[in-house]
Formats: sequence, C-alpha cells, structure tokens
Amino acid sequence: GGFLFKIIDGLTLNLGYGIIYENSQRKNFNAHRLTNNPDATRRSEEVFFLQNTNTLQYDKILGGVHRITLTGVVEHQLFQRDRFQSTATNLQFPEFRYDNITLAGGLSSSAFYEKSTIRSFIGRVNYALMDKYLVSASVRSDGSSKFRGDNQYSTFPSVGVGWRMSEEAFMQSVSWLDNLKLRASWGQTGSQGIDVYGTVTTFYTDDFEAGTSFRNGVLTPGIKIGNPGNSDLKWETTTQSNIGLDLAVLNSRLGLELDFFQKNTTDLLISEPLPEYSGGGSIFRNLGEVRNTGFEFSLTGRIVTTSSFGWYSTLNATFLKNEVTSIGDREKIFLDGDAGAGMTNLPENVLIPGYGLSNYYGLTYLGTWKSSEADAAAVYGNVPGDSKFADISGPDGVPDGVIDADDYGIIGSGIPETLFGWNNTFNYKNFSLNIFFQAMGGYDKWNFAYAHSVMAVADAREATHSDITNRWNSSNETDIPHFSQTDLVEIQSSRFIQPGDFLRLKNLSLTYNLPQDLIRGVNGSITIGALNLLTFTDYGGIDPEAYTNRGDNQDARGADPGAYPNAKTWTLGINLTF
Repeated sequence: GGFLFKIIDGLTLNLGYGIIYENSQRKNFNAHRLTNNPDATRRSEEVFFLQNTNTLQYDKILGGVHRITLTGVVEHQLFQRDRFQSTATNLQFPEFRYDNITLAGGLSSSAFYEKSTIRSFIGRVNYALMDKYLVSASVRSDGSSKFRGDNQYSTFPSVGVGWRMSEEAFMQSVSWLDNLKLRASWGQTGSQGIDVYGTVTTFYTDDFEAGTSFRNGVLTPGIKIGNPGNSDLKWETTTQSNIGLDLAVLNSRLGLELDFFQKNTTDLLISEPLPEYSGGGSIFRNLGEVRNTGFEFSLTGRIVTTSSFGWYSTLNATFLKNEVTSIGDREKIFLDGDAGAGMTNLPENVLIPGYGLSNYYGLTYLGTWKSSEADAAAVYGNVPGDSKFADISGPDGVPDGVIDADDYGIIGSGIPETLFGWNNTFNYKNFSLNIFFQAMGGYDKWNFAYAHSVMAVADAREATHSDITNRWNSSNETDIPHFSQTDLVEIQSSRFIQPGDFLRLKNLSLTYNLPQDLIRGVNGSITIGALNLLTFTDYGGIDPEAYTNRGDNQDARGADPGAYPNAKTWTLGINLTF
C-alpha cells in the first residue's frame, strides 16, 4: 500500500509500505502401539516482514529542451522469525494426543529466533536534452544489521548515458528506422548474503554435539564451538559495465536489444569449511574475485498482423563466461556439496583461479579395466571389470601407481554457458495460443541420485537397478563395473557427471475469449494450459533443471541428490466478469 502527495507543481512524495505476516502451527501425534510409547510435538512459528519506502521526486522542464528528474529514497526493511517447539515422549494420557503434552514421561523444547534489518539511502538524477542525450547518475548507501561497526554500511554509485541517434537530423531520411539508441552504463551493487548471525560464533551444548566420554562410555555435557564467527565481514560488491544498443525498424514490427556486459564481484561472501583439528564447521569470509563476461540479445517481432490472425514472437539468449580470478593467497578453496553424509571422501566442489565459480571435484573415470589390461590393473590392486580412474598425481602427471586424493581434479561445471527463451503468441479471432520454450546449455549436473542407486553405498540397492544387467563380464566388457571386492566404489568421480543441456516446452496455454454478445452483460474467457509439458535432454536424472542446496554454499550448485523435479501441470481456468 501507499500514499501519494503532491507538494508543489512537479514535486511529489510517495510513502509506500508492505507487510507480510505468517503464523504457522504444527501438531503431530504418534501412537507407537507396538512399543507403547506415544509421543507428540507442537511447533509454533511466526514470520514478519516489513518494508517502508519513502520517495521524494521533483520533475522539471527548462526551456522546453532540458528535462531534469531528481529522486531521493529512504527505505527500511525488517525481517523476523520466531519459532518454538516442544516434544513429549511416553505420554501419560495418549487420548489427549498433542493437546496436553506436559503430562509426559519426557519433555524437550527448542527455540529459534532471528532478526535482520536493512536501511537504504538513495539519490538519483536523470537528465535528458531534447530527448536525444540522456544521462542518469545515482548513489546509494545500504546498511545491514548482519555486519558490524563500520562494515554495516557500504556505498554503491552508478552512472549511465544514452544517445537516441534516430532523433538526429542526419537520420531522418532513413524511413525504415524507427528507433536507434546507443547506451553505456557503469555501476555497483552489494550483497549481504550471509546468515543473520554469520559474524557471531555459535556453540553446541547438547550431549551429541558437545559431549565428551571420560569413562565407561558415558557422555559428559560440555560446550563446543560450532561455526566460528567473523566480525570483519563486509558487503560483497559487484561492479558491472555495460554497452548496449536498441533498434526498432519497419514501423516497430521488429525490435532488437543487444548488450555486452562485464561483472566483477569482489569480497565474495563464501562459507569455507574448516579442518576438524581447528574445531570443524565452517566460517564466512570475504574471499576472492569473480568475473562474468557475456553477451545477450532480445529479438521481438510482430511477424503477422491481419484483421483475424496475429503472430507475435520474442527470442532472447544469454552467452556467459564465468571465471574465478582470485581467491587471495589460497591455491584452492573447497566447498561442501550435496552428496549426502558419508557418500564422498572430500568436499565435492572447489574454487580454483582460472576456472568457474561452481566446479565439481573428483576423480576422472576412464571406464572399466578390460581383459587385455589385466597386468596394468594389477598395479592398482584391480582386476578386469573394476573401475578405472586417471592416475595424474605423479610428477608432470606421470602415473604413480596409486589412486588417492592427489588424483582429484575438476571434473565438471554447474554454471550454464548459454540460456535461451522463445515466446510465441498466436491470435485467431477469439482464440489465443501461447507457446514458450526454454533452453540451457554448456553445463554439467552431478547425478548423485543415480550414483546412490547403482553403487554399493549406504543402502544395498544396486542389484535392483536396470543398468546392473549390463555390467561388465568377460563376454560383455562394458563400462559399468562388475561386483568385486577389489573395485574402488567411488561416487566422487566423473562417471556420474552428466550434461544438463535441455530444451523444454515450459508453457502452453490456449485461451478462448467469450464473444461480447454470447451472454448479455457477461465478459470472460476460458483457458487450458500446461507447464513443463515436454523436455528434450540426454540427462539421466528426472529433471535437468532441478537441484538442491541444503547448506550455506550457494556456490556449490548443480548437484542432484534426488531434488524434487519441476512438476508437469495441467490447469483449467474460467474468468467471468458480470
């Protein structure tokens, strides 16, 4: 909501506000009739978000050719989450279920609270001369409660210029040209993407995390450092430069937008795992720099426009190169991925200068040892049919006869190099058909879900997988390992890195607009639609677009440990206006 006040001619004040309030109550009861130990849980959670934006704007035209707009903004944001939970075991009166959980043999409670605020001050100047020469400049100062002291606030300037060349006198003779605009910009933005209390050290006090056994295997409660805090954290800063062109021709039936950009991000906020000898856990740091360079375009066309039929189409694409240019004095930084506890030997993601921001770390899989390679396999304690990995740890990459952590390297990237979208709308009389295609390419996915099911890990499910019927044997020497006591069972390898490229029919909808004279005084439409209707991909998982990030490391993206897929959805909608 908001209020708009006109103070004087050209000067307005806009007071805007937004509130989101959520209150959730969860109640759970388990009878446990076999053990006769019923339990119940009650959980209460409140989430509160408040935003207040105050904008003062002054517009003025001087001499008929100078347009000036001055804008000042003060904005506040508040986020708060408050949660409490109690669990009771061995309920004395199970018939009460969760309505009186204090009458129980055992009672445990937990509480969680977090609060963060942001305050922003923004000043902006827009200037246009004869609507041909355009200049915009702004500066904003953002303060976040997530940081401390002088690091709470950071300042981010920006400037942009534009030249509407089609308005020049020497372009007026070009009849087919409707708009030609050249533009360039430079600016900075900030990120405060850390936990609310990321600068504060956490501690564990429960027996499981902090307990120590001194005698007889009995845990003695204690205190253990969890994730160390870093009071020196500051805003992550992204500096972007952009050069672009806007073009419209043939009475604006065709439009083109081109952009070349470069984004340099410094002081990256990264959650870095710590070795167990220093206490374990992870700590947020400002580490390194990342560069994104790319090209994107958008082509829009009114391809067919007749009295009864119309076809409107928009094609857009982005081509991106992502590169980590620095990680300070470190050679590499490891980031935990999403394989699941105990499934991998080392962190699954790594940052190395010269490579992208999201890289998978593991062994390079070379298939299986074949019968003709029995002697070479024996060097590694293997037999034909076992997994074969690249041995690269010796001097100058010469094999040293051992497959270990020194043979790990980058085996894939989770950041797409290309993104495409193609949207089409067809109109025929009272019918309207929308078709939207989406595509991504040039990236890999780590199919942990497949790895878990086809290898002897955790649950012994591999014998039930269809691929196992094609495992190696002496008469069918495939690249799927046989069952063997000498085989190295290794999920952390390129065997499970698969191309994620896909083309998807993302949206398909058909709308029929009711004729004006069908029912007197009634207007409306009927729509049938489908989401994610068709997907074309070689990826072996359920959905090449789905992945999870359970931890703090948003740079450890691309893993698929069984992520919930984008659902194929059919919808029917009726909209009537009386």
